[in-house]
Amino acid sequence: MGRSPGETWRKGRFSAPYLRDELLTHGIMVETLETATRWSNVRALHRKVSSTIADALSAEARRAW
Repeated sequence: MGRSPGETWRKGRFSAPYLRDELLTHGIMVETLETATRWSNVRALHRKVSSTIADALSAEARRAW
């Protein structure tokens, strides 16, 4: 993949918090989750984290995309 993914991250790494804060003022929450797993477990981890977040938001009568 070369340097492109790292360079793209480097260029935008400080803009994400500002975008997050602005969206929150409009009632939209976005966030990143940092974790570690084996490549062989990425899909299962993604499904589990997504469903856990969706279930927690549903319990609070909130929507998630």
